[in-house]
Amino acid sequence: MEFKQLEMFVAVADAHSVQRAAELVFRSPPAVSMAIAKLEEELGATLFARQEGFQLTDAGSVLYGYASRMIRLREEAVDRVSARPHTRC
Repeated sequence: MEFKQLEMFVAVADAHSVQRAAELVFRSPPAVSMAIAKLEEELGATLFARQEGFQLTDAGSVLYGYASRMIRLREEAVDRVSARPHTRC
């Protein structure tokens, strides 16, 4: 599982669309679809119900919670590290 895959997964969940998610993460729609397919294969679970847009399944909802937190933590870490004076060891 790669961080970029999780970013694309969260974007699809938020946008309910691969096309719109691709625009948000600056990737092509096929790249986003492939990332979602790889995540589903790796996890052995369907993440989206695709009949009416992209709605999260139960497994997708669980992953969404974790992936969203990981993305927020990364952003927080970047903000904290960037705000500190840089010193050499």
